[in-house]
Amino acid sequence: MNGTVGAAIGFLAASGILLLVLGLRRWPVRRVRTKETFGETWARVTRRPTGPAGRRRDRFVLLAAVVTLAAFLITGLPVMLLVVPVLALVLPYLLGNPNAAAIERTAALDQWVRSLRSLLHAGSDNTMEGALQSSLPSAPDQIKEQVSTLIARINSRWPTDRALVAFADELADPTADVVAAALILASRRRGTGLADVLEGLSAAVGDEVRARRKIEAERASARATGRYMTVIFAALGILLSLFSPTYLAPYQTAVGQIILAVVIAAYLGALWLARRITTVQDHPRIHPVASVLEDARA
Repeated sequence: MNGTVGAAIGFLAASGILLLVLGLRRWPVRRVRTKETFGETWARVTRRPTGPAGRRRDRFVLLAAVVTLAAFLITGLPVMLLVVPVLALVLPYLLGNPNAAAIERTAALDQWVRSLRSLLHAGSDNTMEGALQSSLPSAPDQIKEQVSTLIARINSRWPTDRALVAFADELADPTADVVAAALILASRRRGTGLADVLEGLSAAVGDEVRARRKIEAERASARATGRYMTVIFAALGILLSLFSPTYLAPYQTAVGQIILAVVIAAYLGALWLARRITTVQDHPRIHPVASVLEDARA
């Protein structure tokens, strides 16, 4: 009996020492893997953007899926399972305005230059760097990130002309090159005529914005025609499919579905040509803008 008790005490003592050693030892922390939700999987696989943009894209994908299924059920054509998603992806691009971004960027540059001019006229900032710093809160959203980066580089002891060259390269726009070149020359001269330089620059950029918008208004009719034709053709196809089943009879065969796909592809090609015709070609950039620096040094 005493032997059994002694063995038990020895076993318990050894177990306590072993547990104490294990407790004092550092073990790697194991991350508990939580089960990924469907939304997280969808966002990861499809690279879904966050915020309202992601929600808009989800609604668009859901609508495209519903329309694809409805088109297949109405027509009974398997080719619709391929054609409708392609149309949903391509039509917004083909029927959109290819010049809107460039015009808005030029208008943003015009507004920013006018803000710089106003700051210099008001006398609150007498230097180029001070005016640039003060213009950040009122910088348009289209170029706010680039202006912020420009100011950060100047604050990081970048030379002003070098920071302006990088600013123009980031925007990659001919108008931005002109603005950067004028600001570079003005920053090198450091004279009292900086406000006058910005005055003339803002007038030139404003004239370009008005000219681009006038041209865009004249070209908008071609895009509107493409939209109207697309809506009319889609409406006719839906109505004929619903009220005249014999209309789709020639397309029930495999050859007929191939012909239908070719016809739709030809129409998309016509829309692409119309978009290409109505796209305003930008003027060549002043590249590199650094050549202005060499001219200024000379």
